[in-house]
Amino acid sequence: MNKGEGAGARGRRGLRILDALRESGDALEAAAPAFDITSRAASLHEAAVERELVVAYEVRHEEVTDPALEEHAPPFDVDAGEARLREAAAARRLLKPADALAAGSRQVKPGQVPVDVAIITILEEEHEAVYRLLKRPRRVTGTAEMGNQHTWVIGEIDAPDFDVPYTAVLAMSPRSGSNAAVVVTKNTLQTFDPHCVLVVGIAGGLGDLRLGDVVVADRICAYEYEKSGSEFFPRDDLDSPTDASIFSAAKTLAGRHPRWFSELEPSGEVGRRTPRIVIGHIASGDKVVDDPTNNFFASVVRSRPSVLAIEMEGAGAATAVQDVRDMQGGAAFGMIRGISDLPHRGGAALAGQRGKASQSQTRDSWKAPAAAAAAAAAVQLIRLSWPRPPRRAIR
Repeated sequence: MNKGEGAGARGRRGLRILDALRESGDALEAAAPAFDITSRAASLHEAAVERELVVAYEVRHEEVTDPALEEHAPPFDVDAGEARLREAAAARRLLKPADALAAGSRQVKPGQVPVDVAIITILEEEHEAVYRLLKRPRRVTGTAEMGNQHTWVIGEIDAPDFDVPYTAVLAMSPRSGSNAAVVVTKNTLQTFDPHCVLVVGIAGGLGDLRLGDVVVADRICAYEYEKSGSEFFPRDDLDSPTDASIFSAAKTLAGRHPRWFSELEPSGEVGRRTPRIVIGHIASGDKVVDDPTNNFFASVVRSRPSVLAIEMEGAGAATAVQDVRDMQGGAAFGMIRGISDLPHRGGAALAGQRGKASQSQTRDSWKAPAAAAAAAAAVQLIRLSWPRPPRRAIR
């Protein structure tokens, strides 16, 4: 305590500090959603807004008798108050301006926060599965030039190895198919400039895959572009390899983190066991395949025996990523699919539900569990094994 300062002056200074501390505490409370609980900023925030901060400080074995401070019992240490006020100011400086704006609102504008990953989904079940796993989701307002036509949401994925979380933008296409995937991916890339695009959703499984398993693509085979008549002739130049660092990280996720799935408390059929994560080729085209023995797709399987799954949007998303790379720089690309159906001989035949094939019935009942498995794999991959640090960690 400043020995040369009179009790009255100390009292007035103490009250000013109390007012400032209250204001800083209110400001930090409003910004609290932007903090990771393990970060330096969070520690400073907690220190600054504890209730005891504005009513009690360490008593340095002295008695403060000034009447102006008596109501703030126990005695208020003015010097300690100034030190904590400086600490609170440092916490505010740790909040980047964009983060502070976003944290104080349930809405965020494109470009307001740096985005690490754009997660592209097609179906409502896929979108909701990812949304449930995002922390601190905020709706994107859109701009005058482009409204929020892809249900964009900005959310965070806490990363235990970093003081700040990863930031993800979640998008959903209004339609399925390759052309729709081009549009949603290109619009999301140009609006948010993420480091990576990750397509997350469901697919049909081939070979020995089980319902609910997860396939991480190391290569996307766009079979629609490779047919001649009714036959399929592979053209490797039309394939789209995915980012090696992403599927390599996925290879080790289950081994290094055996509880990667169960710790998210999943429910439903797939929640009864941990899905397998498999790395391999995924075929992509604009056909829903219920029976892989039909003439056309049988030629696809014969020409590409390593294909593990089939879906409809990966080739379009990969094309959009490549187009934007050519114009504005690179973004990594990956795809994660949960297995919702297992195309088999006779799968296109009509079954019990009027007008629905047996394979379609299986797909409908497994959409949500398979989407949940893919979403869990994507979020845990980003959270635990992502090959790049969060953008906010390297500013």
